[in-house]
Amino acid sequence: MFYCGGEDRIRTCVSFHSTRFPSVRLKPLGHLSLDGTSVSQIFNQNNLSGLVSQEQLQSICMNIAIDIDEVLAQFLQAVIDYHNNTYNTNLTTDQFHTYHFWDTWGGTRQEAIDKVADFARSDYFPKIKPVEGAQEAIQILNQNHTLTVITARPETMEKETRLWLNTYFPKTFDQIFFTNHWTDECETRSKGDICNLVNADLLIEDNLDYAHDCLNGKRKVLLFNHPWNQSDDLPDSITGVQSWSEALEHIE
Repeated sequence: MFYCGGEDRIRTCVSFHSTRFPSVRLKPLGHLSLDGTSVSQIFNQNNLSGLVSQEQLQSICMNIAIDIDEVLAQFLQAVIDYHNNTYNTNLTTDQFHTYHFWDTWGGTRQEAIDKVADFARSDYFPKIKPVEGAQEAIQILNQNHTLTVITARPETMEKETRLWLNTYFPKTFDQIFFTNHWTDECETRSKGDICNLVNADLLIEDNLDYAHDCLNGKRKVLLFNHPWNQSDDLPDSITGVQSWSEALEHIE
């Protein structure tokens, strides 16, 4: 189980639910930013001694940053469907060992960017399916944690991305950040910088480079297993997972 990381940097919604701690009734704090407020102070304010441990309180609400593609959304499969029908190809997901699509279907990086931009405007984009188990898992996490989306998608896809998220994950995420890693039209941002900005305790990601970028000594990463992120030497702060059910085992 992952914890928030220390009394000096807790940001928590302090939301207990009767299914987990039926005897605990907290003051109605709502979603708060408790910078500088220690676990001990929260304990004293709510008379929690003997009811729940400080470690449990720390784990009850984390700031969790979540990627979209191949974590929430089956983006690759939808792109393949678009490409096969548009360019008369016969691509399959097992052919993609990198998220540099041009290495698999050919052409240049810019041509691949243009194809994906065209895909985002097509009827294929709204048909992107959620990753199996993602909707149920996010619903569970949203009960106790603050969830933020950090995606490498460009801001030029913001409208389509928000529509998709509102369809499959309505009223779920506090903020959505676009880092513009797949465009030359917008300024690129670091996922690590954004994780620092939102004080993320945990990142759920599928890109190993972004996972390393977001490590800060305390932050943990759950890395969804895919052909493009294989490594025999993961640091202790990065844990590989096969599914959302396994991810939940590490969080809840």
